[in-house]
Amino acid sequence: QASPPSVQPDQEVAPEVARPVAQLISQGSKAPITHTAKGCIFVPSDGTAHHVLVASIALEAQFMRVAVPSIDTRVYYTCQVKNTSEYVLLPGKVKTYLNDKHVSSTEIRKTEAPQALECSLAVDTGITTINNRSPDSLPAFGEFTGKVTTTYTSATFVNNTHSETIRGVVIRSSLPLPADPRVTVILKEPAGLADIDTGTVEVRDGCQAQWSTSGERKGKQAGLFEWVCDIKPGSEVLKAVWEVCAPQGLNLVEQVHR
Repeated sequence: QASPPSVQPDQEVAPEVARPVAQLISQGSKAPITHTAKGCIFVPSDGTAHHVLVASIALEAQFMRVAVPSIDTRVYYTCQVKNTSEYVLLPGKVKTYLNDKHVSSTEIRKTEAPQALECSLAVDTGITTINNRSPDSLPAFGEFTGKVTTTYTSATFVNNTHSETIRGVVIRSSLPLPADPRVTVILKEPAGLADIDTGTVEVRDGCQAQWSTSGERKGKQAGLFEWVCDIKPGSEVLKAVWEVCAPQGLNLVEQVHR
């Protein structure tokens, strides 16, 4: 007859220890990223890839309306999310769901803090934009410099059909950057923006201009700027003006990168 199992009073069961369950070598930082699960993780051992939930994180989001009229006439409801958690978000595609419905996708490219995401949620059909860009007049020739200066104006028409003022609408634009050192581009309007690297300049009451640095945008370095305006019912025009100075006879070709 087998004797009953004995119990050792001094023997304690070791507590469950959280173990690393995911490690990735980032292409950007070349450093390993280790995520630690706080409980048990079950992964089928069937030789195929699986999505594994490591943690659910609640992050604060800033909501706004954003438009890029040179690309799209529509104005989008957008949220900016900043990662303030202890976790590093892994590079890759991010899907945005609103009311359990997939509404947009974006991508995480860098692992360095601060990590930020900008996600489109829907279109505000009550606001539309139209962008029109053209040279102001015939190029001006500099007799002593041998260079030609051409002034360009980019006019963005914003139409608000809502019955109330929509506050904090972000209208993004860009300045052409010369690849040839013989060419210079000088931003004239919004007035004063070319003189600062950070901060804002006032365009009118309730409307400021600034360099775009949210997310991975490089602001002045990349020629990216934006207006942040309270848009009253009706239409208004936001104007950007810049001068392009180049040697006479030099053929200029503009390339658009999206």
